[in-house]
Order: sequence, then structure tokens, then C-alpha cells
Amino acid sequence: LTIVVALASKAEFTFLDEPVAGLDVMAAAFPAREVRFTFDNSDKVFDLLDPQGLYEYLQDGQEVETTLVIGGESVYMGKFTFTDVSIDSSVITPTIQADDIVLQLDGETAAAGTDAVVTLSAAVATALGDTAVSVVYGDGVSGRSVRYSVPDNTSKREALRMLAQAAMCSIWTDRYGVIHIAPA
Repeated sequence: LTIVVALASKAEFTFLDEPVAGLDVMAAAFPAREVRFTFDNSDKVFDLLDPQGLYEYLQDGQEVETTLVIGGESVYMGKFTFTDVSIDSSVITPTIQADDIVLQLDGETAAAGTDAVVTLSAAVATALGDTAVSVVYGDGVSGRSVRYSVPDNTSKREALRMLAQAAMCSIWTDRYGVIHIAPA
């Protein structure tokens, strides 16, 4: 599902969400969100090449909180992590890209499995390792038994998806970057 919202104030926002509609909830990928901001700078109000400008504030991995305001109404869109900026050759339209925690987990490798039977919460903690993220478990699922059989070189995102599936749960993140694991 791709939603494109064009606003006044010379900014275009693109919200990208991975499609899961129509798929088996248990087998669906652990969904991720991405947001891109494209600014029209044709009047060259912003000096985008100046290191004292935009780039001084946006560092790789920096948290970006987004709020959409239309006609005075505000909707909090969530926390994202800055990942990229690109500028066309005319320095008129920079694009800033930010991803949620799920895409960060795609780039990190989970600890390989030991085939030990442990609680879901222990398996998730092992898979996440030192990644700082909050996890909320629904209705008693944290104590469900799962076999920690994560293959070598598996991303943390895929490991979490497999563990949730093994525990017969759904997994997702909310707009605050909290991972939720709940009965399917």
C-alpha cells in the first residue's frame, strides 16, 4: 500500500507501507514503514549544499518524529530513523528518507540458534541482542515455548518474524517504534 499526500507549503510526503492485506497473518512479513519528504526549493530559500544547513542536523541513524498537519489538524505519524538524503543536480528538490525500526533490524544479524526450547520473551531478547527497542507482549504470549532455531546470518527482522510465527502470534510496530507481539 503506497499513500502519497501532497500538501500546500511546498512539501510532498510519501508514506510507504509493506503490503500484507490478503496474506496469511502468521506467514506475513514483519511489516515496515518508510517516509520520504521531498521539498521544492526552486526559489532557493535553503542553501542545501551548505554543511551548516540541513546536513548538520540529519545524521545517519538520527530519530525523526513526524506529524502531518492539514488545515490545522495534526496527526502524529510516528518515529522513524533518518537513512538517506538525495538532491537532484539542480539543488532544487532534496529528498529525505527515514525508516522505522523494522528496516534497521533488517540490516542487523541475529544470534544463531541453539535449538533450545525457551520462552518467547527469552528468544526475542536473544534475537534482538543489544538493539534497544521496546517489546510489548499481548495476553500471556511472552511465556509461550518456542525452539530458538534461527539459522546463521538471519536478520533480526526475519528472526523476530520466525519466532512470532512459531509462537502462533502476529508481530508489528506501532507509530512510537514499539514492537508488539500478540496472539494471532
